[in-house]
This record gives sequence, C-alpha cells and structure tokens, in this order.
Amino acid sequence: MSQAFIGYRSGVSLEALTEQLQGDETGYYYLQYVDRVEGFLPHLSDKTLSPEGRLFNPKRELRWQQRREDYDLLWLGCEPPPETFKAMAGDWDYCDRPAKVYLPTEARLPKGVPASTQSLNIGQRYFCDRNTAIVHFVALTVN
Repeated sequence: MSQAFIGYRSGVSLEALTEQLQGDETGYYYLQYVDRVEGFLPHLSDKTLSPEGRLFNPKRELRWQQRREDYDLLWLGCEPPPETFKAMAGDWDYCDRPAKVYLPTEARLPKGVPASTQSLNIGQRYFCDRNTAIVHFVALTVN
C-alpha cells in the first residue's frame, strides 16, 4: 500500500472546471449523461460538458458532479491535489488492481463504451482508510 491523497472542492463554476480539465495529454475522459455513457475519450469535445464524469490518468482521477449551476469535484490520487482543494479527513492508502473493459456486445453495464477502448490498459485504484482497511473509493487509472 502507498500513501494516497483525497481532496474535494464545492461550488466550482463551469469555466473553472473546464480550465481544470484542460491540458492533460495522458488522461482519458469518462462522461456520464442521463441517457448514455461516453468513454474512454482522449479529448473533450466542444459540446456541453456532461453533468457527471471523470478524468483519469496514471496519477489521479478527478470526478465532477453538477449541482444546479455549479460543480462538486473529488480528487483521488497518488499525488497531492492543487491548493484549491480541501483535504478529506483520514489517513489514506491506495493499491492498484487490474480491470477489464468488456466488449459492447456483452450484456454488461454500462453500455456505450466503444470497442476501440479494448487496447487501453485500464486499471482500478482502491483508496482505503489506513486504520480500518475499508475501501471508500475505487478510481480508474491507465497503466
């Protein structure tokens, strides 16, 4: 197990969120809409940002969720979040595990993940409380 960093930020504007998401060349986007899922995208499109989603790379996952006009953000990483995030209370560890992306023809959820993602080496990062060993978050990562 290695030391993990978990942070959160509330009341973030769409402009600030878009700025936070830009400039990550090693990341992938997983966008969740009410009626569909779009993932794993190497770049954001110019259309409206999804109400909920994730940006993940080998070092961190940034989640967002829309709350009226603003967004709540959650940082799950093996490196500290930017100073604008508040640290989540607790003593955190993480460990990496392999993951599997299923073909769109298999009867599994969520639907809508394109077959082109089969070449991605997707993993899962488990975030545990160091004192209780309870897993509180599971993040996506790219190996």
